Order: sequence, then structure tokens, then C-alpha cells
Amino acid sequence: MAKLFISYPSESWNFAQRIAEKLAERLDDSIFIDYRSIDQADFAEAILTHLRASDGVILVVTEFTFADIHRDRDWVRLEIRTALENNIPIVLVRENGLLPPADIPEDVRDVQRSQGIPFYREFFDPGVALLAEFLVKIGVGNAKTTTSAPRLIETSPAPPPPIVTPEPAQRTIGGQGSLEEAADLLEAGDHEKALVILETLHAQGNMRPVIAKMVDDLLAEGQRRRAEAERRHEARLDYTAVAAMARRKLTEARAREEFHDWSTRYADLIDEIDSDDLRTRFPQIKVISRPEPVSALLPQPFAWVDIPAGKVTVNSKTFDIPAFVIAKYPVTNAQFALFVQAGGYTTRQWWTDAGWSQREKDKWSEPRFWQDEKWNRADYPVVGVSWYEAVAYCLWLTETTAVKVMLPSEQQWQRAAQGDDGRAYPWGNDWDVNRCNNSVGQDWQKNQTSPVTRYEGKGDSPFGVVDMSGNVWEWCLTEYETGIQDINRTGDRVLRGGSWSYGDTGNFRCDYRGRYTPHFRDDVRGFRLSLS
Repeated sequence: MAKLFISYPSESWNFAQRIAEKLAERLDDSIFIDYRSIDQADFAEAILTHLRASDGVILVVTEFTFADIHRDRDWVRLEIRTALENNIPIVLVRENGLLPPADIPEDVRDVQRSQGIPFYREFFDPGVALLAEFLVKIGVGNAKTTTSAPRLIETSPAPPPPIVTPEPAQRTIGGQGSLEEAADLLEAGDHEKALVILETLHAQGNMRPVIAKMVDDLLAEGQRRRAEAERRHEARLDYTAVAAMARRKLTEARAREEFHDWSTRYADLIDEIDSDDLRTRFPQIKVISRPEPVSALLPQPFAWVDIPAGKVTVNSKTFDIPAFVIAKYPVTNAQFALFVQAGGYTTRQWWTDAGWSQREKDKWSEPRFWQDEKWNRADYPVVGVSWYEAVAYCLWLTETTAVKVMLPSEQQWQRAAQGDDGRAYPWGNDWDVNRCNNSVGQDWQKNQTSPVTRYEGKGDSPFGVVDMSGNVWEWCLTEYETGIQDINRTGDRVLRGGSWSYGDTGNFRCDYRGRYTPHFRDDVRGFRLSLS
């Protein structure tokens, strides 16, 4: 019989208790969580005695776990440090996929390297099954022989926490069965169960490159489908409320205003959801038209997002921004490939004078990293493109579709990222390392770009625009020094959003202004499209 110790913040007692109860149904082990029987006179020492005698520590990671960890007298911090000092394996139970933040104190920072199991409230029992199986695999748990719980993952043993030195065989992972199961679940529309499996595989690591890529690709697709389902659910809930208001004379005027906002945000879902035909009832409501030629031409993922008129403050100056349309995601390699295939690097008419001169001088025939598999996956943002190439792409797309496409101005970009409340980051005012691709608190040399849908539903702007912080810096139309939008000028251009390689949180703010020369090409800069 093994001894397991559950560490948790007091605010998460109910969640931790539920974990303990469900885990006890699957493991034939002693699980320590209930402190009420401890002699209060020797409370701290009694707890630490139980911890030191344990074979493994289950650390419950919720929004409260690390909130007060900088306090000198913090139980979670003390328990983590004691486990690390005594080489006791730590396994994370991550509510809603949460990870430890990057700025925790040095003495407990190694916990960031621990393995973890993501838990989602809709699929609590599968999460417990994964946790129990993982504990058994790393040798700190014993399965009950009477348990008939289904096996969700058929792999060789997952690697244990870093403080344990595994045998080489323990570090291998086949992954075939798990990937097949995840793919089947995605095809069946059950993206939540698929994500539980895929996120666990992704956390395990140490897979063959081809398997790792398949896991990443399926994970990105699952996250995209979950975000799409959540957006549709929110749209239906909001519509139900607006329709109810519209049925009453007293609230009809308010319903008219609310439907305007709703139809602007969910224009692509009106045909699907508007069962009360509010479009006809409120005919003065006009939804910004979506240019289908562009959407039809470019490979997925691609979508337009309508941004309503509003104000934005840039460099202490406030601007009135008319309504416009912006791409939901940065331009991907698959989308840029159409420009390359169309002779984009040999057709003079799609380039500015300065851009063509630079192309001739440097003999550009494709993006800088076009042949490098680290950067050129289809759904990754295109990198290695200068501002000149980004503009040439827009001019080609405009001619091809007869829709005027261009880079967003920096004011438009900030409006799309920030919304109406002046927030610091697209998701809110507090930095969250898990909401975008960044290298805060990490070794940037081990990072790279990620699928443009990877953080969809996690780091979206108030209008639903994705990847506006992190992944790649985005070229804007605006000249940095003058604020002029003319494509024929040659001054430094504004960059917005920060990138995968940056470790300073300030770079990811909605109002942060980066700059670079328009001919520069590297692996941290890309772009997205807009329509005025």
C-alpha cells in the first residue's frame, strides 16, 4: 500500500475532497487529506510528518493555489518545498488545464517541471481515471483489482516527475492507440474527451517527432472546435435573452440596441440562430457585410471579425475609429503559399517601388524560412516576411478577389485587441502566461511558433480576435514616427502584439508599440489582414 498526500489551497477544499474520494475508489492506497483529526497543538509538524512519509504528493492546481504563494507563511509553498527537498514525486491535478505561473519563488520553482493531469468539470471521472493510471505507472499508486474503470490511454509508461530518474524504457511512448482514440472522438464531435487525452499526451512529451506533430495538430484542432462550440453556445444564450426582450413592448427599444451589438459580433451565425427573425423586425440594423471571395479563397483557419466603431488611445492621443473588419487569425503558411504559387515574387505590379527594389537587391523568392519545417507548417503563422512582402500579399489578394485588403493601422489593431474598456491584454488586465505563446519565465531557445488556433478561447480579444498577443509580432500599416498610413513611404513600421520568443510581459500589452525597418525578415514577425 502506497501513501499519497494531497496538497491544496483551503479555498479549493471541495475540489480536493472530491479528487480524494474518487481516487480512493480506484486505488488501494492511503490518501491523506483530512486534517481535522490532527492535534492542533502540533499542527504543522503533524502535516509535514505525513508528507515526508508519503510516496507521492498530488498538488491541486486551481486559481487559488499560487495566488498567495509569495507570503512567508503559505502552506502550499511549505508543502511543495518539503516534497522537493525530500525527492517525493509531485503530480499536478490541473483544474481546467491550469499550470503554475512563471513568477513563483525560486525555492519552489522546480514544481513547474512536474507532470500533470488536466481536469474539466464536465469530464471529472475520466480525469480521475487518467490520474489513477498515471500514479500507478510511476510507481506511487496501486490499482484496486476490483476496479473496472475503462482505460482511456493505451501507452507505455509516461515519464515520472523530474525528481525521479526513470529507466530508458519508462521514457518511451507509443501513442498510436491514444491518437487513434482522440481522432475518433474528434470525428464524433466529442472534442472535450479528445482534449483530455491529447493534453495529457502533450504534457508527457518525449515522443517521436512524427507522433509529437500529430498530437500538436490534433490538439490545435480540438481547441479550435471547443472554442467554436463555446462561441455558438454563448451566441445562443445571448440571442435567447434579446429575443425575450423583443417580445415585450417595455423592453423592445433595449432589444433593438442589444440585437445591434449581437448581430455585429455574431454576424456569421445570424442565419443559423435568428429563429425569431429579428433582422426583419429591426430592419435598420445593418450588419457589416463579410467579403466571401476572400473567405472562399484562403485555406482554413480563416474568418473575418467585425469591429464596431469606437475610440482608442495611442501614445496619449485618442482616436475615433470607424467600424472595420479584421482577420480573426494571423496569415498562415498555407494562406501565404497561394501568393508564392501565383508568382507573387516575380510579379512587379503587386509591389511598392521600395519593396520591389529590396526584393531585387536581396533576391527574395519566398519567405526566409519557407523550407524550414520548424516554421513552415500549414496552420502556423507565416514568418520570415518583411513589411514589404506583407503589403505585396495584400495587393495580390485585393486584385485576385476584388476586395480591398490591407494591413490594419495600429489604431485598428489596438481597437480590435483592446475593445472598449482599455484593458492591458486582450483577455483582461492581469498577465496570464497560459493565454498566449510567449517565453515569459522560460528558455526562449526551446520555444517556437504555434498553430494560430492554439490559444483560441483562452486569449481572445473582447471581439473574439485570436492570437493578438504572442506567437508573432504583427506588421501594421502605420509608419512609426509620423503615424502616416501611406504604403509608399519607407520609414520604420509599427509592430504589435509581442512574439513567442519574448520574456517581458510588457511586450504583450494591447498598447505596446514595437518598430522595425520594413525590409527586415526574421522568425518572430508575421501579419494579419484587415478591411476598412
